[in-house]
Amino acid sequence: MESFDEENYPSWHPAAWGAAEEDLLKSSQDFSGSSSAGQNPWGDQNASESKDLSEEQKAREFTHAKNIVYQQLAASAKSRFQLEKKLSDKGISAEIAEDILQRCEAVGLVDDEEYAQMYVRTTATLKKLSRAALRRELQTKGIREEYIEQALAQRSDTDEYEDAVSLVQKKLRPSMNFSDYREKEKIMRRLVSMLGRKGYSSSLAFSVVRSEVERMVREQEHLSYE
Repeated sequence: MESFDEENYPSWHPAAWGAAEEDLLKSSQDFSGSSSAGQNPWGDQNASESKDLSEEQKAREFTHAKNIVYQQLAASAKSRFQLEKKLSDKGISAEIAEDILQRCEAVGLVDDEEYAQMYVRTTATLKKLSRAALRRELQTKGIREEYIEQALAQRSDTDEYEDAVSLVQKKLRPSMNFSDYREKEKIMRRLVSMLGRKGYSSSLAFSVVRSEVERMVREQEHLSYE
């Protein structure tokens, strides 16, 4: 897991919330009409869009939604889409969800561009997924294509090749029997399939597996002559 300096937390981290917490707390208080100017900070929105909800009910729902968002972000970074879905699953109205997510974005608690950058760095390190797999995962999290492209630019062809090699090397064992052709082919197919599940292309997977298996065979032959 990626680590952060204590004085340089990412915006989604609870330790960086400070002023954001104060802003959202004031927002929940504003629902009950307690602004210092004695005016409704939501303008005509309440009257035109929320006739079915009293101001007190909206304030309670806003506070509930805020707590849901905080709990989600305390567990791990989330995209706006993920938080939106969670709020919907918890029965939060679309109006309140949109309002609180906009406020979270305004104070830096939700930032899809930053999230995409961090997700690629940490996931590539921990899972060694290919760029194609990372793209798919970011798409399922609702990240805009523009942000996905920028985030994937952190990864090069060399990075991807080295990760594929590392994955294969971790699976190879000195006890594997490569002298038996059928056994060797079975092992190679399994390794290629493993890389395929992590999003690597067939051509890269076959190239890496063949190279690493041949290296392992040479090592075994060398040991047999000692």
